[in-house]
Amino acid sequence: MRCFIAVEVPKEIKDYLFELQGKLSSGRFAKINWVHKKNLHITLKFLGEIDEGKAEDVKTALKGVRFSKFRLRLNELGFFPDASKPKVVWIGLDPQIPLMELQLDVDGAIREYFPSEGSFKAHLTLGRVRFIKKKSEFRSLADKTKIERLPFEVESFKLVKSVLSKEGPKYETIEEFRAAGNE
Repeated sequence: MRCFIAVEVPKEIKDYLFELQGKLSSGRFAKINWVHKKNLHITLKFLGEIDEGKAEDVKTALKGVRFSKFRLRLNELGFFPDASKPKVVWIGLDPQIPLMELQLDVDGAIREYFPSEGSFKAHLTLGRVRFIKKKSEFRSLADKTKIERLPFEVESFKLVKSVLSKEGPKYETIEEFRAAGNE
């Protein structure tokens, strides 16, 4: 099964990000595969294809991750690898430190099964760029797009199974891991 570890974002944040995707699509300057509204999340670690046994090992290891709930807020619109050759459209998050600490703890807990990937950028993927028809117009639209710095609480993270289909990926929570005091 194809799995990843993620932080779910609240419905209000998903609603806002869905509207934002619509604004960025409005000029029709680029072909972007937008992440479906219900699938918007913050990836802490992508695991790829794993079998049931390894999923059980990962679940057990993740139960040892201890963290306190923390607040994040949406920050900036960004692109991977950069704005001149965008492949991924994302929203930055701040403060980055609590999320980075959680990601490091998750990475450390499952190091025995999955090597650390090194760098982590606190972000939420909005979409993957297929191609840009009008680069300067798209860049102008992106530059004019103001991000509301909406806050939200992080009280848990999840081990998620992703099933690929013609309609896009379908996510199923395998296990949720709650912050200390929120069990």
